[in-house]
Amino acid sequence: MHVNQGDGPATDMPAVENGEAIQSRLLRGGLWVILGRTSSVGVLFIVRLLFARTLTPASFGDLMEIIALISALAIIARGGLNQLLIRLLAENGIRSHRASALAIVNSALSALAKLSLFVSVAVALLWFFLVDTFFPGSDVTTLPIAILIGANVGLLAWHQVCGEGLRGLHEMRWATAFAGPSGGPLLNFVLVVLLCLALTFGISVSLSGVFFVQTFALAILLPIGVVVFQSTARDQDKNRATDFAMPAARPFKGWMIASLPILAPELLGQLQLAVDLWLAGFLLSPNEVGVYAAGRQVSQIATIPINLSALILVSSIPELLAQGKQRQLSQLLQRVAVVTGALAGAVLIALLCAGPWAMSLLFGPSYADGYGAAVALCAGQLMVALAGPGTTALMVSGHEKFALKSIVASIALQLLLTPIAASAGGIVGIAAVSSLVVTIRALASNLYLRYVLGVFCSATISELRTIVRSITYVIAGYPVRSV
Repeated sequence: MHVNQGDGPATDMPAVENGEAIQSRLLRGGLWVILGRTSSVGVLFIVRLLFARTLTPASFGDLMEIIALISALAIIARGGLNQLLIRLLAENGIRSHRASALAIVNSALSALAKLSLFVSVAVALLWFFLVDTFFPGSDVTTLPIAILIGANVGLLAWHQVCGEGLRGLHEMRWATAFAGPSGGPLLNFVLVVLLCLALTFGISVSLSGVFFVQTFALAILLPIGVVVFQSTARDQDKNRATDFAMPAARPFKGWMIASLPILAPELLGQLQLAVDLWLAGFLLSPNEVGVYAAGRQVSQIATIPINLSALILVSSIPELLAQGKQRQLSQLLQRVAVVTGALAGAVLIALLCAGPWAMSLLFGPSYADGYGAAVALCAGQLMVALAGPGTTALMVSGHEKFALKSIVASIALQLLLTPIAASAGGIVGIAAVSSLVVTIRALASNLYLRYVLGVFCSATISELRTIVRSITYVIAGYPVRSV
């Protein structure tokens, strides 16, 4: 409540949301997030599948390396504004003495326009002058392609800021459509439609054509995202009519000072996800890189339950820790580890049963050799799932410094071991190192979580028995006992 007594200053009391409203909002938001992430992975897999069938393995490998680079550069182009907007808009929404949400959005977008334009131009120039060093003989070395790459970086940054900003306004439907490291499920759906139309009419799509299509899709969807973002903020201001006494607009320097410190964790996370692919680009032949990239795409299916569990747990972990319920938190994390491990294990078993012909069936005969890499990478994801969501627990419980240090150590270990593994085992060797590194990091996070918080998170036989018994009770129609 906004209280003003006489000439004294107004007190800033939060507008408290009742419990039922919070639960209803979290449930709706959680369902949209889960739906969005699963559909995003599924549609993205179809997009990459079409890319692989349209391009040669060498061009597909170049494409996946460049897409990973664009995702990393887009993080720089948005400068942490996406994460900062989530916090600012969410905090502003619960204040009675608040700023205009629309003014915050417009000020942030103004800062984003300057930063993303600078980064996009810099990327285009550097790409034009340096790309021959990294992609010799490729058809992405021309000035028009350099401009398209720079535009991709800037447009993708805008998509992310709009998507995450809508999350801060609790508009989860549109946030789910636009948010995502590759532009979100809406962008990927448009790409599927455009690629299918090209294949239907017999239009040959080259590597440079792929970037033209992607830039075109980003450009036609961005105005929709900006309009929805601004109109949602405007509606929130109307629904919560008040005198906007707090300043909302910030100078560009003010936004950068607040947002750039948030940049490092997100950028490090993206670098860790892409470092094995980039190393493969230096150590393998162009065709082998494409085959390895196809194996990576198949292994991404095993990450779906892990990523979803992190999204579901992100609010429960700090709540249980604040209540001192370490034992209940341990049970929760261990049961999640059992479930995610079972799902990741099912993906691995399905891949083992399908055999190498699965790669040929999905991507084409040229990609059959990616089967070994896919199996090795899926095995690594299985170990991460069984180790439990320790990294997520550390990130949301105030121990993010250890999580960041573990990412840096993981990247350094991959840089050290991958060249040796590539010379000895080729594609499978690189995949084995990647799996080993993520497993070591997951186990290290598990042990550190146990040390600092006394919380256990790895899968256990006893928790597996508990889950099986509960499922059996449900099937048999007996009441499930609380354990």
